[in-house]
Amino acid sequence: LMLVAINSVAATPEGILSVDFFHNGEMAFPMQQLVSFGKVPYFDIDPIHGFCDFFYSLMNVVFFDGTYMSQSAAIMAAELFMAAFLALVMGKCIGNRYASLITVCLLMPYLVQKAGVRYLVFFAAFFILFNREIRKDGRRFLWWWVILCILGISWNVSIGSAMAVAFLPEVIYRLIKNIIPKLKNMKAWSSMEKKRFGIS
Repeated sequence: LMLVAINSVAATPEGILSVDFFHNGEMAFPMQQLVSFGKVPYFDIDPIHGFCDFFYSLMNVVFFDGTYMSQSAAIMAAELFMAAFLALVMGKCIGNRYASLITVCLLMPYLVQKAGVRYLVFFAAFFILFNREIRKDGRRFLWWWVILCILGISWNVSIGSAMAVAFLPEVIYRLIKNIIPKLKNMKAWSSMEKKRFGIS
């Protein structure tokens, strides 16, 4: 699955300097500052769009020269890692191996090349939270939702928030479904206690 995913998104990086100075500069600059001077140019360590920008630039520092000129190739390297990770998640979350293989072949170019690494946790969360085993247990589902919300919002604030809101109706439903029976039991218990003590 991972090999199929990587091969389906592999492409030759652009051999020209990107003129998207805002986004590429936002991705390259924090990691350059961190590697060169041991600090990032923010009051905290969270860049504008989240930690996904650090991942792009980490690929640049590890595999290339860490400069703006190699950022285009670094983005391609980051997308290959994203494809491998999503293939692993799909393989674990989709029960049928043939269905997971078809899903990888059909969706991977869109998930990675069109959406980009910023959507990594977003897509992984959908596969995890729609997994049959996780949906069986309401408590387990809620824990996964909380953990993935934290990871998703840290990875990319706006996209992670959209993922959290997308599952919010089901989360509210599951909370109500689990709370109401307990409230009914508590009401029945309190009425029994009142009868026992003769309280009307």
